[in-house]
Formats: sequence, C-alpha cells, structure tokens
Amino acid sequence: MRLVWAKASMAAIAVVALFLVSATDEEQGRKEAEEVVLKSNSACMVCHIDFDDEELTVQHWKAEVMCAACHGPCLEHMNDEMAATRPDLLFGRAEVDEMCLQCHGEHEDQKAVDAFLKEWYGRRRPNGQLITKDAICTDCHGRHVRLLAPMPQAQPASEGWTQLFNGEDLAGWKPVGDAKWTVKNGVLVGQQNDGQSGDLFTEESYGDFELVVTFKVEWPANSGIWFRAPGDGVGYQVDVLDLKEYGCATGSIWSGDFLSKVTDERVANREGWNTVDIAALDDHIRVTLNGVVVADLEDGKHRSGRIGFQVHAGEPYANMKIMVREVKIRPLSAL
Repeated sequence: MRLVWAKASMAAIAVVALFLVSATDEEQGRKEAEEVVLKSNSACMVCHIDFDDEELTVQHWKAEVMCAACHGPCLEHMNDEMAATRPDLLFGRAEVDEMCLQCHGEHEDQKAVDAFLKEWYGRRRPNGQLITKDAICTDCHGRHVRLLAPMPQAQPASEGWTQLFNGEDLAGWKPVGDAKWTVKNGVLVGQQNDGQSGDLFTEESYGDFELVVTFKVEWPANSGIWFRAPGDGVGYQVDVLDLKEYGCATGSIWSGDFLSKVTDERVANREGWNTVDIAALDDHIRVTLNGVVVADLEDGKHRSGRIGFQVHAGEPYANMKIMVREVKIRPLSAL
C-alpha cells in the first residue's frame, strides 16, 4: 500500500510541476507579447489601417508613444477575429480631453485657441470633424474615430449630420408617460418620477439612417434607445441592461422579443460614456457599441419611426439615470 501511495504521490507531484511549468510558460509568453505591442503599432494597424496616416497616430508615433500607452496591450482584443472583445481601455467622447491632459496640459495661449475655435465654429476640419461649442481635442488635432466599413449596399445620402439634441432644452422631443426629463449642463437626463416610468421621443420620424448616440447610465438600470418606433407603438430598442439580471447585456436588440443578445457586458462602459452607432437601411440593421459590432441582422417589422429613450418602471431602478450628451443623425441611401 505504501508503495502504491508513494507512486501516486510522485505522479501527483509531476502533474503539479507540469502545470506550474505550463502556467509559467504561458505567463512568460504573455509578457513577451505585451512587450512587442508596447513597442510597436504594427499589430494594431492590421485592423485599424485607417489610423496609419492619421495625425494623432503619426505625432504620437514620432514621440515613441504607441497605441498601447493609451489603450493597453489589448491581446484578447487583437486575437478575437469576431471583434467581440473590446480593447483594455476605451474612451467615450466626454473622456478624451481628460486623457489628453494627462500628458499635454492646458493650452498655453488660450486667446489663440479661442480665435481658432471662432474661425472654425460650425465648419468641418480637414479631418472631417465638425467643430461645435463642445469640441474636444481630437476634433482639432486628429480624427481617431474608427472608420467602420459602410453597411453593404448603403452610403450616406449626405455628409452633413443633423443634431437632434441641442444641449439646452427638449425642443424637437415629446415625452410619453410620466418619467422626468431634464437638461443639465448640456446633458439630457431621464429618470423615474415618483416611481413612474416613461419615454422621450423625437417629434419627427426617420426611415433609413445612421444614428449616433453618446450616453451614460447610473446603475442599477433598465433603459434603452428606441429607433423606428411607430406612432402607435414600440419599434426597435438598443437595450441598456444588466447581464446577471436579464441574461443579456447592453447592446442587445429588442422588438417585442430579443432579436439579438449581447453576452459580454465588457463591451459597454458601465462607469463612463458609451457611443452607439445604429445604421438602418430597408430590412438591414447594424448596431455598433464602442467600436464593436454587437448586432447585424435583417428584420422588416418596422421601416420608419421615431428616435427615443426609455426610463423603465420598478423599484430596483428608482435611482437610475439615463444621461445623453449627443444625438445626431444622417440619412442613408442604397448604392
């Protein structure tokens, strides 16, 4: 018996040793991979080729500041051929300036900056960015917005975007239900009103379009972004949900039932700002959340309708807030 036990013990020790060696090798391999990414942008440019000659990338590259300095090594993101894994760090529009200030500090000549903004206000920079009162660093000094492939058989009917939210009041919007909708410091805020729920819809309806919304949420939450919502009922909704509670996370598409589900809640930034891009042309719908395509489907239930936001009922969501900084839209047309 002792001999058998000794042999079994030795075998167990060998297995443990093999596991430790494998774990050590894996850790060393990851460390070496991260070192490569920290020293070069080459891996990033395999997919993000549109950034190769972009001003922001070029200037940082000259200063030997690589993509990973801001976004992390992103090894899982790079190895995910389905593009379902987000980078280690993503920055919503409202967080870009804070990130830049960590290295660059404030402008030295504020008068020159004010004159520049006055000259370009309402105009599009050579990088394609429109300068508004809420312009951020990358509007002037780069583009640095991933250029997604256009929806198959679609093109923008015009280059100009229409801002649906003016940052001051609810002009162009109509509340439905009893939720509380306010505008504070340029941000649209929706929340329950003494436990009551409700929606906020545009007065106009839209058919084929590309819609961009920048939003943030205070959790626990159950909310969403409506689109193609007809006048007599609901349309499609990009849900804002908790994975543990509903089995699907923010970015899932609902229309009477779930048409698509997001099961990786890391795609959404639960603590900060998120940007969702919704493209709808005929029966084709594609939704991109923080640069990750979370839905690409065909459904002909709704062809036109309103844009909107939801505040759900229920005691768990009594302190929920849906906050929106930007809502812009442009028409799409078939090629």
